Amino acid sequence: MKISSLSKRIGLAFKQLNLFGIIPYVDPKIFSKRKNNNNSTQLFSYNEKNDIYSIGVLLWEISSGKSPFSTEEYDIDLAIEISQSLREEPILNTSENYMTL
Repeated sequence: MKISSLSKRIGLAFKQLNLFGIIPYVDPKIFSKRKNNNNSTQLFSYNEKNDIYSIGVLLWEISSGKSPFSTEEYDIDLAIEISQSLREEPILNTSENYMTL
């Protein structure tokens, strides 16, 4: 069952250089580089697995009632912080079952 095709929309946003409005919803792996078998740098590309991260951010937004990182500028600094494990904290009194989704 396919929940959504966020990866297609996010990929299109990258192509249009309209990235900063969606930074909180982008899987941090996309900001990372890695070496491939030829020892050359390769960027991660978006696929359907990355949608899971985006859905998690949406669930956080639903439970909090506000946009993720609403006190931060959506810029390259935020992208770097997210790639270094910055995450929103769970909202007080959110059920364990909801958080483990």
